[in-house]
Amino acid sequence: MAEPWSPQMEPTNLDSSLQTVKRIDSWEFGNIVLLGKNKTVVWSTRSPKQAQKPLAQLLDNGNLVLRDDKDKSSKNYFWQSFDYPSDSFLSGMKIGWDLRRNFTRRLSAWKSFDDPCSGDFTYGV
Repeated sequence: MAEPWSPQMEPTNLDSSLQTVKRIDSWEFGNIVLLGKNKTVVWSTRSPKQAQKPLAQLLDNGNLVLRDDKDKSSKNYFWQSFDYPSDSFLSGMKIGWDLRRNFTRRLSAWKSFDDPCSGDFTYGV
């Protein structure tokens, strides 16, 4: 079974640590951070906002979200995986330009079957 979402890595982050992630440092400045075996950052959410009480939550629709647990609204996300689609399009995702945030979402093929770096093919509006 294929996963609905995975972090799109940059080639500079890919080394043997990708396959041996030792720790998830879940709250470095309110971000989710995957650390490799040498404590190097393999992937991070890189949210510009910081939560007082950060909470990562996998929603029923497959969206991984980062929000502040102290916020009474459970819909205020600092970061969400649906803004960074990989090679799968799930119900509730949006493709195209977000006028409010000046942000473009597009699907991107993996470089190869076992390499989640962005490949040669993208799709967007």
